[in-house]
Amino acid sequence: MQRLFEMRSFRLGLGMALAIVTCGSVWLFAQPNRAQCQRMENNYVGAQRCRGCHESEYKVWKQSAHAKAFDVLPKNERNNTACLQCHSIGTAVHVQGVQCESCHGPGRYYSKPEVMVDSTLARSVGLKVPRGGRACLTCHKTSPKVRKFHYRSMWKKIAHGRKK
Repeated sequence: MQRLFEMRSFRLGLGMALAIVTCGSVWLFAQPNRAQCQRMENNYVGAQRCRGCHESEYKVWKQSAHAKAFDVLPKNERNNTACLQCHSIGTAVHVQGVQCESCHGPGRYYSKPEVMVDSTLARSVGLKVPRGGRACLTCHKTSPKVRKFHYRSMWKKIAHGRKK
């Protein structure tokens, strides 16, 4: 009986160790590395490009906490890909902070005026039009430092693109 108990304990311990190693590995490899972040940055055009046609939306963004999201990071965290996932779309100056493309996707292919006039075409080449707050939860639910998120009250602070 003692031997059976020892075998069960050993298998339980081994199973738990494997689960911990597996979860840790998945988390580690799911984080984008620096080279991946730089390649992704090449697809982002930055809020200044959007401003050309979306001045009122740009003004709302510029006054928001999103525009300052990169600036609030401690200097030693500004290259940490885990932090950048929510605080910036990249480290290049023109894409720092939570910008238009954080929610609407990289603008390399849809940001041209001749594409944007056709919403179907713009969406087919990458424009995302988030609805309801699901996109917000990507960042607003991932950190223990994030306060409780209420979509409707927060949307009022950044409302743009639709009737306010």
